[in-house]
Amino acid sequence: MRGKFSNFFYILVSVVIMIALNGCSQPPASLNNPPLAPSNPSPLNGATNVNITPTLSWECSDPDGDPLSYDIYFGTDPNKLPVIKDDHPSTSLILETITGYKELQNETTYYWMVVAKDSKGGVTPSPIWNFTTSKPARLKWKFETYNRLVSGPAIAPDGTIYIGSEDSNLYAINPDGSLKWKYNLGTYIRSSPSISSDGTIYVVTWKGLYAINPDGTLKWEKDYYFYICESVSPALGDDGTIYGGCSQNFKAINPDDGNTKWVFNDKINNNDVGFRTSSPAIGPDGTIYVGSNNTNYLYAINPDGTLKWKFEANYIINSSPAIGEDGTIYVGSDDDNLYAINPDGTLKWYFETGDDIKTSPVIDEDGTIYVGSWDDYLYAINPDGTLKWKFNTGTGIFHTPVIGSNGIIYVIAYRYLYALNEDGTLLWKFSDFKGASSWPSVFLLSLSNDGTLYVSDYESLYAIETDSQGLANSPWPKFQKNNRNTGNYKEEE
Repeated sequence: MRGKFSNFFYILVSVVIMIALNGCSQPPASLNNPPLAPSNPSPLNGATNVNITPTLSWECSDPDGDPLSYDIYFGTDPNKLPVIKDDHPSTSLILETITGYKELQNETTYYWMVVAKDSKGGVTPSPIWNFTTSKPARLKWKFETYNRLVSGPAIAPDGTIYIGSEDSNLYAINPDGSLKWKYNLGTYIRSSPSISSDGTIYVVTWKGLYAINPDGTLKWEKDYYFYICESVSPALGDDGTIYGGCSQNFKAINPDDGNTKWVFNDKINNNDVGFRTSSPAIGPDGTIYVGSNNTNYLYAINPDGTLKWKFEANYIINSSPAIGEDGTIYVGSDDDNLYAINPDGTLKWYFETGDDIKTSPVIDEDGTIYVGSWDDYLYAINPDGTLKWKFNTGTGIFHTPVIGSNGIIYVIAYRYLYALNEDGTLLWKFSDFKGASSWPSVFLLSLSNDGTLYVSDYESLYAIETDSQGLANSPWPKFQKNNRNTGNYKEEE
């Protein structure tokens, strides 16, 4: 009995000793290494001219490979930075998604920092970074007329701005905002003027076509009455020929005396084709492109007035065409589509938006096409017809955008003028308008070589200082190609 107990005691002691020895030989629990400090911020630390809808981003990792989350501090006082997002799972934050930060203030310095946290309690803060947002729009002057402005200006090479008003006057305005002269046409003006190479200003009204000399005297007038539409701006050929559409046909007009050179007619189901809303564009070979407001066709007309081809959309075309570097014709339709059409009249591609496209597309240096739709979006479309980005203005876009020399895109929608970066982020917006007209026609912005952006709003013409030094060096940076509104691909300023 004593022997069995001794053996049992010996075994028990041995087991206890083995457990103790094994326990002593196990390595201690590993220590947690905290995250590395967040680094490489975007916007860069100290950056200036940052857009007012930035995305914050940074880089961070954990030595132990632990998952990380982040607390983001952001504000204008580096000593009192509030947390605007905690336990954020990624290394980027779109500020627009945070309540109270949809749009930052212009010309303001913001400070921010990121605190990285691992799942084991490790915490590491970043330094405090900062950036300064872009300058706001700067109003230079405002010129008031006596009735609505429902069109846009043309700018002569000497800087004179010409614009028509529903008070019946064509105004010539000096670059400093003072009146140079005005000429009363006897009826309201709803079309944008076009300026020839010799300085003659052409203006369309419901009564007809007027040619005004640069000194404000009448050169000639032709009473075509309803045959030339009141809202169409004429295009000017290499030889000065004036091209304009009307309710029943399309005309080529002699610049010397205003007489008709030829008339283009087409009939669909025995009805005359109208060209009342689409301002024509002239290709590098002299072909004239224009949309029809009562059929679904974009017409290509030879310089002698014969039909070259016609392209059928799914609904009427109120948009004015733009022409790319390779000759591609871009035009919108009330069927919601932007069409890219080859110079031979075949379809290259189309891009569908959510509503009518009545404005003209514009084309950037890299071939990106910008166009506004009544679905509230400005679209940036790649040359292959795919979406690059879209920007929501909150209201339908009736106005054709303009592209500045620095790539900034300017577009107006109701009470706001937006300046957008090439990536679609908002640089600034200007909101001191009474309410830009929503007249269902094509309105245009003009951008002079000194960086002044001209915007018509209700009864006033606004001159706004920008950082763009004139138009982009691109195939079609604005409505009708250039500031003289010639609609001619080969014409520069």
